[in-house]
Amino acid sequence: MTFLASPSATITHGDWTLVFRAQRRIGVSAYNTWTNSQATTDSPVLDTFPHACLRLNYYGSCNRHFRSHIIDRWENIDKVKLSLISRDVQVAYILFNGTGSNNKSWFSQERILSSTWPNLASDNGLAIFNLFG
Repeated sequence: MTFLASPSATITHGDWTLVFRAQRRIGVSAYNTWTNSQATTDSPVLDTFPHACLRLNYYGSCNRHFRSHIIDRWENIDKVKLSLISRDVQVAYILFNGTGSNNKSWFSQERILSSTWPNLASDNGLAIFNLFG
């Protein structure tokens, strides 16, 4: 799972800035890492931090989550993209309107701009759709 925001900062790929990258099967909660300001892994990125965990492609062997300081200074975020990656390919995404949001409120059904799930923004049958799940 990769979360991207679009002002420029530390690690960029095209117009996007990497603010969070969750790695599966490492025994560490992605949610707890997202909400823990002490878990920031950039500003600056340590030489010992695996480079595979900083990429938006060619993931290689990564054994950690990446968390940017941008999460704690959530300002001027226009768009946020949640990408699901499998074997270095984006297999699904949700693009959110980040304008006026904070680091938790951006993830809401009302803010969806587009998605690979065509009816996600208008599906009234979703019981819960927020970062807290």
